[in-house]
Amino acid sequence: AEFYTGGYNQYAQEILDTNGSLYEVKPDLIIFFVDTRSIFADNYLLHYNMNYQQRKKFVNTKLEEIKSLMENIFQ
Repeated sequence: AEFYTGGYNQYAQEILDTNGSLYEVKPDLIIFFVDTRSIFADNYLLHYNMNYQQRKKFVNTKLEEIKSLMENIFQ
C-alpha cells in the first residue's frame, strides 16, 4: 500500500486542486479525517456565544461544505 497525507488543514485545497498531489497518486481509497478544530475554527471554543439556532445553522453550513468537497472528489 502507498499512502499520501495532505498538509495539515489543507483538505479543501487538496480536494479542489484537481492537478495537485492528491489526484496524482490516483487513490483507490480516500480516508477523510479532519480535526474538528479546523472545521469549527474560532467557534470550536466559543460555540456558546451563539444561540441554538445559530449553532444549528453553523453546523449545517459546515456539513454542506464537507459534502460539497466529497462530491468534488468523485466527479
